[in-house]
Amino acid sequence: MNFLYSTVNTLRDRYTPVSHKSTFRQTGQITPEEFVAAGDYLVYKFPTWSWGDADSPERRVSHLPPGKQFLVTRNVPCHRRLNDDFAGDAGHEEALVNDGDDFKGNAGDDEDGWLRTGGLASSQPLKVKEVRTVDDSGNVGDREVVEDDEIPDMEDEDDDEAIIRDSGADSKNSAHRTYTLYIMYSPYYRTPRLYLSGYLANGQPLPPTDMTEDIVGDYKDKTVTLEDFPFFANNIKMASVHPCKHASVMKTLLDRADAALRLRREKLRAGNASSSQAPSGMEGLVDEIGKLDVKGAQEAADKDEWEEVQEAEIDDQEVAIRVDQYLVVFLKFMASVTPGIEHDFTMGV
Repeated sequence: MNFLYSTVNTLRDRYTPVSHKSTFRQTGQITPEEFVAAGDYLVYKFPTWSWGDADSPERRVSHLPPGKQFLVTRNVPCHRRLNDDFAGDAGHEEALVNDGDDFKGNAGDDEDGWLRTGGLASSQPLKVKEVRTVDDSGNVGDREVVEDDEIPDMEDEDDDEAIIRDSGADSKNSAHRTYTLYIMYSPYYRTPRLYLSGYLANGQPLPPTDMTEDIVGDYKDKTVTLEDFPFFANNIKMASVHPCKHASVMKTLLDRADAALRLRREKLRAGNASSSQAPSGMEGLVDEIGKLDVKGAQEAADKDEWEEVQEAEIDDQEVAIRVDQYLVVFLKFMASVTPGIEHDFTMGV
């Protein structure tokens, strides 16, 4: 069934007439030319990304230039699986983040932040624990607090036998993985499409079915397929996030970013904020993207609740996110699908 699905998708993209009419603001879709512009921007701003070419001229698509058939980034770390332990001790806690800090507004405040559901435990300060000792006779001693100064330093130990050595365990059992990420253009859906190829800690290719361990359940069960990457001749199976909802989610994210920008500009005009407080350039883009509510946008897309923006209210000077910045937002969307994969590693500013 998966093979049939993959074949249908390939034929759709191969034989669908390519549209060159821009509907970026109206639909969240982009043209091949806009995909190239967005790819050039991504490669320029984040050099871990680069353009790639097909293995042979026969595998190239005519709507994209040679040498710019797809985008690729390699050795992206992924340290933990998306199981019940992924979020650590904070797995049952959620934090609303606004402007980089935990949002502590009142009940009536607008919740414009993004929802952080995991990984909080690692940011909390470690607490000194009470220790109870047992003597040779089995008697339990009184509780005592171990101070940092009393903990022996491994560097002060001269005995070679005291050094913890590598047990030589098979790295296959290690939780550490790396991924190569590919972004291609889908003419049928007129959006980018993400492919993932994983590797074990020892460098061996990750079995395709194991890649689903790093994909959020809702997507893993519905929109992720195992397919051959169409630009490679050796038919390497990869996990791919199906782009059927990409345009609607991107449309919602872009509209919300524009609405936030207009609100901020209204406050500036009203004198409620200093113009120096409004970030610009790359810093401003990262700030805008960091506050996008991806989860809410996905839910709105599922219900077809697109947030229409009046064209009269927006021109090229007022949009929060330009079309050449499209892939930066797209990767934030994909990071919500694969939160264990450190997408920020590829996008250090």
